[in-house]
This record gives sequence, C-alpha cells and structure tokens, in this order.
Amino acid sequence: MEVRAVFFDLDGTLMDHQGASDLAVVRLLTEYGHSGLGRETVVSLWRTLEDEHMGRYLAGEASFSEQRRARISGFFEYLGKRLSPEQSDEAFSIYLGFYERGWKPFPDVAPGLDALGGIRKGLLTNGGPEQQRAKLEALGLVEHFETVVVSGEVGASKPSPTIFREACARFHLEPSSCAYVGDRLETDAYAAREIGMLGVWLDRGRAMPGGFCPTDDRLLTINDLTELPKHLDQR
Repeated sequence: MEVRAVFFDLDGTLMDHQGASDLAVVRLLTEYGHSGLGRETVVSLWRTLEDEHMGRYLAGEASFSEQRRARISGFFEYLGKRLSPEQSDEAFSIYLGFYERGWKPFPDVAPGLDALGGIRKGLLTNGGPEQQRAKLEALGLVEHFETVVVSGEVGASKPSPTIFREACARFHLEPSSCAYVGDRLETDAYAAREIGMLGVWLDRGRAMPGGFCPTDDRLLTINDLTELPKHLDQR
C-alpha cells in the first residue's frame, strides 16, 4: 500500500541528542571540579544512567522529575559525592543548560524532510512535552510537521502500540498507509512494524543490540534521511 504519511522520532533521528548530552555532562564535571576524569568513562556512565532511569519513567515507575533526580544523584554517587534532593535539582539544571546549548539537527534532516515533498509528516517521540516541543522550536523544524505526538501527553510510550495508533489516528489513516522512522531498532522500527506500519530503521552507525535489521515488506534500513524518498517511490 502507498505510504501517505511519515512519522519521525526526534532524539537520535532528527536531533543529535547524544552529541549534546555527552558534551553537557563533560562540561558539568568541569563545573564541579572533576575535569580530570576520562571523558569515555564519564560519558559511558551517564548514558547507562540515562537509559536506566528514562526506562523507569517510560514504564510509569517514576515521574519525569524523579528520573532526572535519580540520574544525577547516581552519577555523583559514583564520583563519591552524595547530593541532597535540592543539590541534585541544581546540578541537573546546570547540566540541562549545557545540554540545551548543544541542540542541533543532523545535517541530513532539512534536505531529507524537503525531499519528501507533499507527503504528510508528523513527529512521534518519547519524553516530556515541554522539552520535546522546545527542541523542535530550537531546531527550526516546527513547520515541517502537521502533528506532534509526545508520550507525556498521550499516556503511552514507545514501543507501546497505543502511541503508534494514536499517531495514525491523528491523520485518519490506517497504519498500513504510514511509515515510522527512528534510530532505535526495537523501540522504533520493529514496534512500528508490529502494528502494520512501515518500520524504517535509521542506522546512524550507533552500536545497537541485535543491530542486524533484515529487510522485509514492512521493514527497511537507511543510513541517511535523504535515502527515504527513493525507497518510498519504489513501493
């Protein structure tokens, strides 16, 4: 069936979240006088904590503010410094300031979206509504999307079928007429395929568990967003 609408993930797909986050946590440590630690160790620890506590938030086990506090306090505990809840909030606020300064789109985003022409476009992202919408504004991408679906507003998070069905319903389309593009194989491409959408894994060279992505009628892999129109034209 013809693809009439394409939905996109935000972090890691349109915005270089990892680049902004890595730089922010390194700057945070410098701010707190821990600049002697190895960058690789620091970044790896922060990514691990982010995956763990964002996972708890998305599973409904913690609020957005609680996962932030747990993430930053766990990080400083590793450094041998115990933070009070107020100190944790202050430290995360400093990290967030550095993180926001690093928000930028990947180079292929603008040409990739423009190349899709008249195909309807939407955004489907996990996270807090205020921050995710602020990212779109900062990246200058708001005008590209007819609708924005954020897990914090819907009450369901990827890979739940609920949020994908909500996105398709916004356009009054069946899942079989929609595609979803994301940088996470399981959470994005496979989850979209499970409800009948075309799942598109955007492989940006990031190490992924089970990174082999077989291509079938409802699943494909691309390495650059500008490749997408060609694949859709061939369907």
